[in-house]
Amino acid sequence: MIKNRRMLAPLLIGTALAASCCEGKNPDPAKVDPPVVETPDEAKVGSVLPAWKEGYLDIHFINGGRGESTYCIFPDGTTMLIDAAGAPKKNEMDPPGVAPKPSENISSGQVIVNYINHFMPAEAGGKIDYFLATHYHSDHIGAVTTKTYTIPMTVGLGFYDNGIGAVGTRIPLMKVIDRGDSKDRPSTDTYPSSTVYNNYLSFIDWSTKKYGTTREKMRVGYNDQIVMKKNAGDYPSFKVMNIAANGDVWTGSGNESSSEIPSTKELLANYLDNLPSGNILSCVIKISYGKFDYFTGGDIQYSGRSTYSWRDIEAPIARVTGRVEAMKACHHATSNTNSDALLSALKPDVVLGGVWRSVQPNAATIKRMYTANSRMDIFLTAIGDDAKSELTSYMSKFGSIEGHYVIRVNKDGQYKVYTLDDTNEKYLVKKISGPYKSE
Repeated sequence: MIKNRRMLAPLLIGTALAASCCEGKNPDPAKVDPPVVETPDEAKVGSVLPAWKEGYLDIHFINGGRGESTYCIFPDGTTMLIDAAGAPKKNEMDPPGVAPKPSENISSGQVIVNYINHFMPAEAGGKIDYFLATHYHSDHIGAVTTKTYTIPMTVGLGFYDNGIGAVGTRIPLMKVIDRGDSKDRPSTDTYPSSTVYNNYLSFIDWSTKKYGTTREKMRVGYNDQIVMKKNAGDYPSFKVMNIAANGDVWTGSGNESSSEIPSTKELLANYLDNLPSGNILSCVIKISYGKFDYFTGGDIQYSGRSTYSWRDIEAPIARVTGRVEAMKACHHATSNTNSDALLSALKPDVVLGGVWRSVQPNAATIKRMYTANSRMDIFLTAIGDDAKSELTSYMSKFGSIEGHYVIRVNKDGQYKVYTLDDTNEKYLVKKISGPYKSE
């Protein structure tokens, strides 16, 4: 039964969709369909999700309950990991976290490693081509030991066995991309120094010596920094656009970008007591494959815009991003993020929400999402205990409220969302949503 305008009846393999372009999404004459590719074996509820095959774009939203990690397999087998969750345990924070998955007996870093090792294609060669650190927070790159909690150290390597360190010592990360040095635009979480950031640097130094890892600052306004490394010529419609990083935002014209928050000099001179959160310095990208577009922007937000307008980094991003088919909810769908302006520009049909604290997701944020697109399907990794009472009216609308999620996109722009069981590491399919149509 067709659910709404986004879903199609199953089509014969190789049948092309009629070219179309929805309002707010600029047509791109350079976009052409990739070559015909073989379809992965049909997934079935109760069975393990079939492996990726060349020609498909896979976006794996991994849930360990400690933050966000997204593993992407490009159509040619190039791979990218966006963030490596490693926040403290449930009862070591205020407000507290959600239950770890699959259990408290496995670290979030090992959850990510085991998941990737299961789904990594042979074409990847046992490594990850790109690691994108959206920003320098523990739920995205890994926590370190404090007076409140203890994180295990690696043996003799000089950094913590958590987050990026836990992943990168087990699976080589070949290129790391981030917003740049923390002193270039200081934030409340990195100024004057940050043990989380320093630990990140220690890992990169080790990985550079061990595997030849390189580190680059995101080049805002460019689509040639994150590229396919194997058969790019076979898939000319695939690209990754760098939309924003470190407070700089693409203007939408060529490779131009504009600085949307005060410079480092201005921040230290005039805003030392009101430095920006590292959230608004997050790296933001859009992944495109044919007619399909996916937006992911770390923890961007608009918190504090009534005091300083530049704290709303979502506003300039909204002006250039265009409509997308799917997005990762910004800042775990908490309050003061996913603004009306941004959601009205994106109008996604599918939203993936990485929940890891008891106050997430925020009811007002969820309302804004459904206002932007009433037929939107929202898939949450969890619902925080403190948020549940405010979300009762939405429970029946959510696509799912627990699990790992996989968006699998075929050459025609059709895609499905697979909900995988996160209570163990068998990765059985619990639900299949779609197919959805890209426009």
